[in-house]
Amino acid sequence: MKRNPKFVLFRDRRGEYRWRLVARNGRTIAQSEGYARRRGATGGIAAAIACCADALVTGLDKLGTGKRRSVAVEFEDLTR
Repeated sequence: MKRNPKFVLFRDRRGEYRWRLVARNGRTIAQSEGYARRRGATGGIAAAIACCADALVTGLDKLGTGKRRSVAVEFEDLTR
């Protein structure tokens, strides 16, 4: 079964909320700044999805022709 990339919401040692984007292979490929409130971190996830959903990848031959591609993303909340 193919796993989707996912956003993981967590609290760091200082008690700040952060998110990380984990690729299908389990590696972290992006991580946020610290947020004082959970709502700020979930807003950051929404902003990352909105900004990247229509991103065009160009100049990387191994990734194809620069066409847009839709990818399902999951969410895991470790703060609750």
